[in-house]
Amino acid sequence: MRYVPTLLGVVVGLYLLHRLATYADQRGWVFYRSKPPHGAGSIGVMRVMSLFDPTIEHVVEEVVSDRFVIDETGEPPGEDE
Repeated sequence: MRYVPTLLGVVVGLYLLHRLATYADQRGWVFYRSKPPHGAGSIGVMRVMSLFDPTIEHVVEEVVSDRFVIDETGEPPGEDE
């Protein structure tokens, strides 16, 4: 019977941690239940690599600009049918 308060405390603590993580996910501070944007890590790696190889900066600029370009059909670039 002495383990019941400890177990109850652990369950309540985990629930509060879950609520905190959900709140942080909604604010955009962390990715807890949602997924990060596709390719976000690769852009970061290419930005670091551009410090050592400046020619990669052009690739980074193209990838970033392609994310914001939408053609007349409304489809993202590179998804031809």
